[in-house]
Amino acid sequence: MEYLKLVVHESTRLRHVAAINILESSKATNIKGFHVPAKTVVIINHWSIQRNSKSWERPNEFLPERFVNNPVDSGGQNFNFTPFGSGRRVCPGKSFALIIVESTIANLPYWFDWKTVGGEKFDMSETFTSSVRLKTLLHLVVVPHFS
Repeated sequence: MEYLKLVVHESTRLRHVAAINILESSKATNIKGFHVPAKTVVIINHWSIQRNSKSWERPNEFLPERFVNNPVDSGGQNFNFTPFGSGRRVCPGKSFALIIVESTIANLPYWFDWKTVGGEKFDMSETFTSSVRLKTLLHLVVVPHFS
């Protein structure tokens, strides 16, 4: 189950639920030397942040091992890894979501075999809109193990 946690972390790094967030500043502030007036629309590109080569070695590869003994977590305090938002506005359902995702991912392969329709190959190429999704829908046939 420890490796599964690494897989979930890496999955949320590469496949952020919302690729971008659009916020409005409530008051004037400075961000890295740039003045941001109050009521400014700010666009946060999570996809770009979590694939930044300055923060992540081989950022476009799926490497769950990158989270072994890595202090970076999804708690919202490390701004290089923001699958549930960050700071005071971090998602309140984060803990529940991680428990459900880990439980689901652990149980689906245990109870079922998964096959593509007609033996077709997986096409994992993505398209980018306000979220990241597969370009082509994935059609699977589910076969229960214990029927």
